[in-house]
Amino acid sequence: MTRPVLFAGPTIHGLAPGLLEGLDVRPPARLGDVARAIADRPPAIGLIDGVFGSAPSVWHRELLHAMSEGIAAFGGGSLGAIRAAELAPFGMTGIGAVYDAYASGAVVRDDAVLVMQGPAELSYPPLTIALIDAEAIIRAAPLEPGLRARLLQRARRMPFHLRTWSALAEAADLGDAAPVVRSTLKACGRSVKREDAVQLIGRLRITPGGQARPRPVVHKTGYYDALLRSIADRK
Repeated sequence: MTRPVLFAGPTIHGLAPGLLEGLDVRPPARLGDVARAIADRPPAIGLIDGVFGSAPSVWHRELLHAMSEGIAAFGGGSLGAIRAAELAPFGMTGIGAVYDAYASGAVVRDDAVLVMQGPAELSYPPLTIALIDAEAIIRAAPLEPGLRARLLQRARRMPFHLRTWSALAEAADLGDAAPVVRSTLKACGRSVKREDAVQLIGRLRITPGGQARPRPVVHKTGYYDALLRSIADRK
């Protein structure tokens, strides 16, 4: 049977390979990748990471199309959490704390999950810290309240492609205390995004194929038809 498809990159970097056994792991999704996966008839598609800015992002209609074909769609951790929050009324299943934050409206910024990532040859290592992870770590760290508030403020203002602990400490004007603060934050390090990704992977691995599911009605559009034609032409 066709394996479940998982689109992921920086959020799962460093996970034990055994956690991914039985899955068809593909790079962070861009426009057309989910539509291509539908042709393989997987029992489920899991979306964690996707591209932003460097290429067009996954369209909502691709995920709706997958569900209309009886393919279960799960999202969490990063772009997947955003898409799942947007498409939950149509049957997409969101998983984890990041999804809950978007679904409840506690987080509304798309860039709260963004990171810079390294190349595919290195398995997409994250090069910066996502805001949603930075906030969780800063809140958990044993810091003086005023310093915590200052770090949170600076983290929220910093562009995602620049957000590192060193840059954050410099932006917060910590002076001689910067090395201690950096080491404290790193010692408290956790990734809410990664924790959610592990949950999603577990759910994806136990999703049975052939299960009857509600199927949203997908209305054809010229743009989406053109996308499907371009995919077929490349085969």
